[in-house]
Amino acid sequence: LLGTWSQQPLSPSTCRCLSHRTSARWIVCSLPQCLVPSASWSPRSRPGALIACSWAAMMHLGKEGYRKTAAEIMKASKTIENGILDIDGLKLLGKPDMSVVCFQSSDPKLNIFNVGDAMSSRGWSLSVLQFPAAIHICVTHVHTKDEAATRFLADLKASVNHVRTAKEGEFKDGMGAIYGMAESIPDRSMVNALCSDYIDALYTA
Repeated sequence: LLGTWSQQPLSPSTCRCLSHRTSARWIVCSLPQCLVPSASWSPRSRPGALIACSWAAMMHLGKEGYRKTAAEIMKASKTIENGILDIDGLKLLGKPDMSVVCFQSSDPKLNIFNVGDAMSSRGWSLSVLQFPAAIHICVTHVHTKDEAATRFLADLKASVNHVRTAKEGEFKDGMGAIYGMAESIPDRSMVNALCSDYIDALYTA
């Protein structure tokens, strides 16, 4: 074990890392995608630089700095959570206790994956989910600066309107097509095998 779970809002990404000698060894540690109600994914390694970044961030902030940062993140999360409730066509999934806010479409005619693509075109990087189809944002300290939470909500509302008024076929090559296809495959083991083969190819290329 080379690393541990970071305080994600304070570092570039999660930084747990486990090395395996061969692909046969890491495959048995893979959690099948078909058992996870989220996006198509498979475990992968993290560079050691992320661990160093997490340590440096914690050393720089200290306990009081961390508490202050966490409070700012939670405030931004609550702003986004409440703002989504006011957008026609969207609804929250669950009640966020921390900094991850997940939402889906409440309108059968509104494709949430297309909303995600519209947000990407506006510069936002969001995570898409399936079973059920949804989007989530992990609010970090970056989102506490320059009224980012307010801008996020404005762009989200504009994206919903964009999808509703889009010409037919405008989003045919986006995440809606990819995840729509993946979601429709009845044998989930096929999706899991595809994810595993893709990651294995990256490591052996």
